[in-house]
Amino acid sequence: MILNYDCFRDVLLYIEEQDNMELNGDLKRIMLKNIKEYFSGKYTKEDVQYSIKNLFDGGFLEVEYVMDANHHFNSCKIYDVTYDGHKLAESIRPDSIWKKSKAKLKSAGISSINMISAVCVEVAKVAVTDPKFITDIATGIFK
Repeated sequence: MILNYDCFRDVLLYIEEQDNMELNGDLKRIMLKNIKEYFSGKYTKEDVQYSIKNLFDGGFLEVEYVMDANHHFNSCKIYDVTYDGHKLAESIRPDSIWKKSKAKLKSAGISSINMISAVCVEVAKVAVTDPKFITDIATGIFK
């Protein structure tokens, strides 16, 4: 299966926005089925699940998978976004940076979650240090 870049981004940002902390400090669980329902009509259930799996495998989410006897996913509980997940979310949140990152990823044929993270972080670094990058975005030349 091929990772849907926009789905992966939207899922990470959605999970990060959820209030998942109880008043006593315990983490609430976000259920995979609820995320699939939230994104129904925009992404397939498979794309949402695959994005979560890759975000977990890459170390960006704290997740608990419950599998049945045939090793099929029975349910999935998302507990939190990791520190690295928050760093990734920060680097992909601005639309301008995401569009530039996504273009680079697609042109290079990159679909590894860790490589996506590395590219997005580097593009974000350039965005805050290169005045031409900022000017291009502001004037609409950015493509």
